[in-house]
Amino acid sequence: MVLVGLFTLAFTVAIAAQIKAHHDNAAQTIVGAQASAAGLIGERVNANLATALGVTAGVAELTRTAGSDAYGAASALAHAPGAVAGAVINGAGAVEASTDPAQARLALAAVRAARGANDWIGVPDMGTLPSAPVILRRAGDLTLVSVLDPKQLLPNLDAQSRVIIATSGGRILYVSQALAQAGQLAQRQVQSAGRQTPTGTIIEGREGASFVVAAGEAQIAGFEVIAAAPAPSALALWMEAVMRFSLVAAAPLAAIGVLYLLMRQNAQRASLAEAEVDRVETHFRIAADGAKVGILEWRPDAGEMQFSEQAVRLLGAPSDTMLLRDFLGLVLPDDRFSVEEQFHRARQSGALDARFRVQRGSALAWIEAHGAAVEDASGRAETRVFGTVVDSTQHHEAEALASRLERQLRAAHPAAL
Repeated sequence: MVLVGLFTLAFTVAIAAQIKAHHDNAAQTIVGAQASAAGLIGERVNANLATALGVTAGVAELTRTAGSDAYGAASALAHAPGAVAGAVINGAGAVEASTDPAQARLALAAVRAARGANDWIGVPDMGTLPSAPVILRRAGDLTLVSVLDPKQLLPNLDAQSRVIIATSGGRILYVSQALAQAGQLAQRQVQSAGRQTPTGTIIEGREGASFVVAAGEAQIAGFEVIAAAPAPSALALWMEAVMRFSLVAAAPLAAIGVLYLLMRQNAQRASLAEAEVDRVETHFRIAADGAKVGILEWRPDAGEMQFSEQAVRLLGAPSDTMLLRDFLGLVLPDDRFSVEEQFHRARQSGALDARFRVQRGSALAWIEAHGAAVEDASGRAETRVFGTVVDSTQHHEAEALASRLERQLRAAHPAAL
């Protein structure tokens, strides 16, 4: 009897352990999938911000060197990815040109928030009035301001998606339609859960509904991207785990077979989850490949550079992380000095504008790197430099072909030219 009791106790403990393990594994799978989704959304927001930074830097450089008219500059700023308006502020602090007069106060608030900085990205304090993310860049006596729509920074989402974009201080910039319809209490609950447990957690909503919440981050501006999705309740997870092991408890002789079937089912679910993550990542990678735009981050104090996957492919880099001197080793010797000078100049001017060639396979590729330094909390503009890496080989080849045809035309018809 004692042996029977010990066997029964051991069997019960083993079944209980299996039930708990299955419950924990199911919860972790749900949370992990949501964390991946939030991370991908944050990465897309970050990529769109980086592209908008590059466009703003290009418009500022064109305004400074070519003397573009103020309205033309404002219009170009308004056409940056995610932008809804552009404004040009003169040295006297007045709005010289704006594509949307309703955003003029926001543009002026951005100038005040920048406190004389040459480059600034953030959300100006508008008091009780609505605010929005802006990118500010100075070009001589003029200040260029691009006003962004947080919704346009996001990828295409399902109508039922529950997403919040907020500042690092918790100020909400965007709430998806589904979450807005759920009410302010639901918004606060989702935001609180995402900030307290950014890696993901399951919460109980109103009327017994449960949601899985996770947070991502747009590193360039420090925005928080919090995403929520429907999830099974804690009771449902426990009941599902118990039901899966009820036959084992009722029929010990079938335990091995049941455990095998459950493990196989779990493996299939894990494979499906991994396949879904791979699908989303592949779609994101295809979009980036089609645009031929990569992202780079340079931390001058550490001398370290970080590249996106697309940037690694465009540069032919061996790794996504390397030192500046190793990166310069990828540049052709004739361009290396100029590129190094541009990167070091970016620490002082806050603007990165480099053009160079790299050996990619058996062919040469022309690369353009544009970016800007972003201030940290201590106000040091040289802390991090973000930029875009663009493959401009076709552009340079077209220019070379046009130049060659022009020379041939001049040689064929010297009198006409």
